[in-house]
Amino acid sequence: MSIRVGSANAANVSSSVENQLTKSFGSAIDTAKQYPQYSKQITAAAQQSFVDGANWAYTAGVIAIILGAALVFFCYPKVADEKRMLAEFQVEDAATTPDATAADTAA
Repeated sequence: MSIRVGSANAANVSSSVENQLTKSFGSAIDTAKQYPQYSKQITAAAQQSFVDGANWAYTAGVIAIILGAALVFFCYPKVADEKRMLAEFQVEDAATTPDATAADTAA
């Protein structure tokens, strides 16, 4: 969170205060207590920052879900292909069981 350049009080805010405000909402509340004349602005900015961060997190989550769904849809086999593959695996497994190889060597 940076102080707006056009703000009348931008010059009065030190970099340490700005750093405190960027840490967390609790830090912003503590800073607002230290500077009661700016407490409403500090609290409002902290709340807006929290909401903005939450919105970015929701957006990132939605993007991850969409990418995951696309990956599953395009990269994993469809139901018919999966059933065909499972049938092939069963045939291969049946051909390599010890009973089948013992029968082959005895004949």
